[in-house]
Amino acid sequence: MTQQDIDQGTIKLVVGFAPLRPAEFVIIGIGSFAKDRPCPRFLSRHYRIRSARYALRVIWDGEAIAGVRRVRGLGQLTELVSVRNGGDPNASRVVVGPTKFEPVTIERGITRDDAFEKWAQAMRQGEAGAPRKDVRIELHDGERRLTVAWVLKGALPVKIEAPDLNADSSDVAIEQLTLAYEGLEFDDHPPC
Repeated sequence: MTQQDIDQGTIKLVVGFAPLRPAEFVIIGIGSFAKDRPCPRFLSRHYRIRSARYALRVIWDGEAIAGVRRVRGLGQLTELVSVRNGGDPNASRVVVGPTKFEPVTIERGITRDDAFEKWAQAMRQGEAGAPRKDVRIELHDGERRLTVAWVLKGALPVKIEAPDLNADSSDVAIEQLTLAYEGLEFDDHPPC
């Protein structure tokens, strides 16, 4: 409040709180005007404060998978092979060997979405060959803008894990799906 507000009989109260998570704040300003203004004025604004938070989105078969909170193991490993020249036993050179892709584990809280189970069931039943899918993993900034994406080419579910069940705990039940895949593409040009 300024001296001018006091002189005019203005009362201001500003309250801030985080209703959903630490990166979102609601600031409510309430003003009551006593002298020349016959009615009070109420103001409300929503501020989103930039932070290091980000959001994930996992997509396969054109559908976003609900509740994904963590993706781990995204990467590749290329082996280097030492090759010796035939004439000189001390001379060797290094050549690029095979590339292996690390299994990726997708974690999410339990939802009614059965995408994990459907894909794992199709794998068990062996419907028309292996049910390979291209899986897109998107990273969005705090304002939900796509920043970067990776595509797992020819992915297959190799493990599905139900959550630990503990009635004494207040933890969220997390299920996991582990994928093996044939290739990894990096996409830093988000679609329009």
